[in-house]
Amino acid sequence: MRYYFVVSLRAEKIIQRSKSAVTDTAKLIENLAKEYRVPRSNIIIDDDGVGGGVTDILHGSKGFVNNAKALHGENYQNLKSQCYYLLASKINANEIYIKSTDSKEKELITQELEYIKSAKMDNEGKKQIIAKEKVKQTIGRSPDFADALMMRIYRDWE
Repeated sequence: MRYYFVVSLRAEKIIQRSKSAVTDTAKLIENLAKEYRVPRSNIIIDDDGVGGGVTDILHGSKGFVNNAKALHGENYQNLKSQCYYLLASKINANEIYIKSTDSKEKELITQELEYIKSAKMDNEGKKQIIAKEKVKQTIGRSPDFADALMMRIYRDWE
């Protein structure tokens, strides 16, 4: 299991754990938030699956639901697609910084971001990204780091 701590548009810390209880994950996030002085209202948690339990423990944090409706009437398949499109524009404008000294880690992050691409518009003409399952098949793992950056972008749409 990987945990990513993204401050502003800077990914400051990458923590990897093989397994972690929901309460341990919540405590880790709480400690990192204190260390970096991040208010709970700026904490975004993947609310799908076990992440919902972490959101419940960390009152005041925001749960991110991938298939939620796009914000502000924008023409996207879902919130995840909307956030990935904005993330792409920020990456292309060199507005993202990822702090890492591990060359293998950098390579994996770059690989994930390269495989998040636009998909054909759906029947309603809404913009979307390729399915996560296709990305997993291509790179052989889940694009967890790319998803963490994408969820950070949610703050820019509110």
